[in-house]
Amino acid sequence: MNDMRIPAQSIHRLRQLQRALDEAGNTHNLHDILNDISTGEMQSFAENDSWAVTRVIDCPNKRIVEIFLVMGDEKDMPGLEEKVRWFAQQQGATMIRAIGREGWARRAPKRGWKVGLRLYTTEV
Repeated sequence: MNDMRIPAQSIHRLRQLQRALDEAGNTHNLHDILNDISTGEMQSFAENDSWAVTRVIDCPNKRIVEIFLVMGDEKDMPGLEEKVRWFAQQQGATMIRAIGREGWARRAPKRGWKVGLRLYTTEV
């Protein structure tokens, strides 16, 4: 599944998107993400005013679907999560993981997620 559209309503969220990319270390910009979606390197899922971008990562012991980016409204998250879970099952993944801002840590356990390690970065 590769929903190439960014929800039209999400265009007004470009500042939110840029803030998320900044906080993640600016490893990608919107053009990079759209390009990776078009090649299948990343996958796009839309639900109303919300958007999730994933990528499949093969590790020696697991196939993981990583939620690279998610933005939108809390009310849309169950629908997005359902789409990502279905995709992960179709890919033979045994884990879904995400790196998110601090605010997600409060909500994650209520949705069945375990809060794990924090990500630390430094510039070289």
